[in-house]
Order: sequence, then C-alpha cells, then structure tokens
Amino acid sequence: MVMIKTKDKKRISRTNIVRPRIEDLGVICGIEHSGWNSKEEGMVANQDALKNRIKLGTIDLLEHDGIPSGIISYQNPSWINSETIAQIMGRYGHSGFLPWNEIVQEYNLPRNWYEATNGGFIKGSGVNTHDPTSDCTFLIGVTIIPEKRGFHLVDYLVENALNVSRDGGKKFAIGYARIPCLSKEYENPTIDEVEAYLREKKQGTELPRDLGARFHVRNGGKVVSVIPEVMEDTQSRNYGFLVVYDLR
Repeated sequence: MVMIKTKDKKRISRTNIVRPRIEDLGVICGIEHSGWNSKEEGMVANQDALKNRIKLGTIDLLEHDGIPSGIISYQNPSWINSETIAQIMGRYGHSGFLPWNEIVQEYNLPRNWYEATNGGFIKGSGVNTHDPTSDCTFLIGVTIIPEKRGFHLVDYLVENALNVSRDGGKKFAIGYARIPCLSKEYENPTIDEVEAYLREKKQGTELPRDLGARFHVRNGGKVVSVIPEVMEDTQSRNYGFLVVYDLR
C-alpha cells in the first residue's frame, strides 16, 4: 500500500488513507460487499471493476484505528472539462435547478452513472471514461463498513479526495449523487417532486433536509440538477442529482 497525504492533522493518528495495490483486492472487495445491505445489491461493484480501479490508481482505501474501513473511487472524466462545467454553473447561478435532459443534450454529458463510468469499470471493451490529464474529478462512489459508520469517515474520504484534486490542479469535482432517503417520502415521485424535496431545509438551518444533499452542501458542493434513472437504486427511486464542487 502507498500512503496518501492528508491535510487533516486532528484525525491522522487514527485514520490513514492509502493507495491499494492488487494484493489488496480481497480487502477492497470485502469492504465493498459489507458496506451495502441486501436492498442495495445492485450498487455493489464487482471484483473486476475494483481490480480495474486499483490498476488505474482511481481508488483509495481508508484505515481507521488500523482497520480497513472504507473506500472511495473516482476518475478524471474524459467526457467533460472545466470550461464546460463553468458554463453549466453559469446557467445554474441564474435559474436554480437545471433540466437534466437539456444539459445532457447541450453539453453531451453521460445520461446516467453507468455511461459516466463505463458501468463502473472505467476502462474496458474499447471504452475509457478516465483521462489523467483532465482538469476535473468525478466522484464515483464511497463505501464504509457498517461497524465504522458514525465516525464521519465518508466526510473524511471526500474531503481528502477534494484536497488531493485541488492540489493536483483540478478545477472542479462533480458526481452523480444518490438520494437514499427519498424512498421514505415517495413511492413513485416525479422530477418536480424530487426537486421540491431537495429544496426543503433542515429545521433551523439553511442546509437541505435530505441527508445525501446535506452531506454535499455541507462539504461545499452545489446540487445542480435532478437526474432521473441515474442508476438502479431502490432507495433513491432511481433518482440522483448532479453535484458540483468548485475547487478553484
């Protein structure tokens, strides 16, 4: 394993982020499978996808108190650059949530998470969604083992990925994020209902009431557009949202 620098001095004694190697594949697969419950089986990356990410250097492993506890996957997207994201954000600043179908067509964005990541494999079958020279980062996904939830390790992993991206000259980080609490509110929501749901504020704050959106906004992200059929995700009713972090 190769150590990754982190700026968080307070937790460094308990938490390390490392770059896994192929011999760590079993550990990575174990975290990925234990981190999702039976209702989320479709979210689990398989061994070959995780192996690809290790080879490409697009996955980090978090150790908490010496225990492998979480992973984050990302890529430098070959299908977008900072100029395009800046144009999207210029529109967002004037009109709020942007219609997903319109920005997909106008800016040639991948319509869903599978297109954005080559089905989670990133590289294979003549397709490569990762370009190391890209000036952006795409956050693919985060997994934490159940017994380590409650330690804010997701925040730690995302914070580190954003810091590393910024230090590496990346101008934006984006993601197609989940809305896992949506199923508690709706059985079959419309886009308008999802947008209204994401606009709701947590009582006494200016942060979104939704846990997923609140996580990203709290960490500096902006919820830009609701994405229908972003991935097979029962908890999110197959919805997600485009989140954008400005790293400049």
